[in-house]
Amino acid sequence: MSILKSLRFFNAIFVSVAVYAAYQKWISNSTTLALQLGVIVLFGVLFANALNNFLDFEVDRSNNKFPNVTLKQRGWIARIFGVISLLMIPTFSSGHLSSALYFLWFISVAYNLIQTKNKGWWGGIMVSFSLAFTIMLPFWSQLDFSISKFFHQLSTHEISHVEFTGYFLIIFSLSLMREYLKDVQDSSGDQQHQKKTWAPSASKNIFKGVIFLLIVFLWLGFAHLFILEKSSIYKLIWIFLPALSFPLLLSNLKNDLRNQATFYQKYIKIYLFAGIITLFL
Repeated sequence: MSILKSLRFFNAIFVSVAVYAAYQKWISNSTTLALQLGVIVLFGVLFANALNNFLDFEVDRSNNKFPNVTLKQRGWIARIFGVISLLMIPTFSSGHLSSALYFLWFISVAYNLIQTKNKGWWGGIMVSFSLAFTIMLPFWSQLDFSISKFFHQLSTHEISHVEFTGYFLIIFSLSLMREYLKDVQDSSGDQQHQKKTWAPSASKNIFKGVIFLLIVFLWLGFAHLFILEKSSIYKLIWIFLPALSFPLLLSNLKNDLRNQATFYQKYIKIYLFAGIITLFL
């Protein structure tokens, strides 16, 4: 049980479900391919988490995180998931999609090896961007995919691509808020090992301003989807979900967000999952 918890299995499932739902919503030509893509992403995220656990063993021990999972166990788990996830890419994908999956795989390895998350504010940005980027993978699965064509369709308001923009903003902003709150939660052990995470050391006003900006991005994403929505019933969802961000906003304005980092990073995780479920609508 400790090993599963250390792998942050819920997070991996969440990303996998998001990719599967995005494929079904915007491509819809094969449930089998959607499942294959979801499973590849699942093992890829598990590998990234396992590698992070192995490299952060000393810090985790200082923060009393997953104390029952030894360094040797972490090392073997990272190797196993690394090999499985790497072999799955050419087995179940091809063409542009394989290239995108290899890119994400190697980015996750590089990110962990150079300890990017400990270099300041931009480590969390890389994680959040990669997470939001995964819902673009269904588009990469198309044989005629090209970046230039994708952005052309985006600029001409192709419905699926415009919806993608809204979801990208939602996932990116919520994920980055959670990354910063997680850094605050782990600040005690990080400081013992000279980890230079941004959120715990930022001034109150700067931290408040960054979180407020991310909440604005979140609202823009919801507003984007509200405008596109044709069903008056579903429009209520795009009103209700932004309302759930008000506890974050109020706590941020009162400078309480960092003091309640443990609660709010869990709140954001559930909130993010609720938003992704709307991909099935």
